[in-house]
Amino acid sequence: TLNELDEEKLGCPYWGFAWPGGRALARYLAENPKAVNGRSVLDFASGCGISGIVSKLQRAKGVVASDIDPLAVCAIDMNAKVNSSDIRTTTEDLIGKDHGWDVVLAGDVCYDKELSTNVFEWLRTLHKRGATILIGDPGRHFLPQKHLNQIAEYPLHTLAPDALDDNNGCRSASVWTIR
Repeated sequence: TLNELDEEKLGCPYWGFAWPGGRALARYLAENPKAVNGRSVLDFASGCGISGIVSKLQRAKGVVASDIDPLAVCAIDMNAKVNSSDIRTTTEDLIGKDHGWDVVLAGDVCYDKELSTNVFEWLRTLHKRGATILIGDPGRHFLPQKHLNQIAEYPLHTLAPDALDDNNGCRSASVWTIR
């Protein structure tokens, strides 16, 4: 439980709650179902799976939620089941791969310079071939804002303490598209 993790000073596992970018993507999709309706979706670095689950609830044709952490994938599977969302999960590292997704969701992936650079180059490649790219982020340092258009911003009223610490106390998150 979270209390036991706190006692051991381990903190909450990153897939144990919805991070700011994932929450922003989920809200955007809930308000804009046409973004995923009838389309194949990849929820990249899915964490708890919130964006992929909302995509399926908005009638995406098929959803793949990916995370390289097997425990995150277990959490995604459980969260999807509780939300009656039939989504496929994978632990495969998908950076640099293209399985023909119509929409790629990437929440909270700009916390590390090397990762952000690699992910953004891959997302640009997918965008160039016609995929819709939606990035959710609270404005972290490595978010390449000069190459993005902000399409939505949402206040974040409650965040887990670990999320506040890792996001410099952010109180909002945005959804971005590639220019």
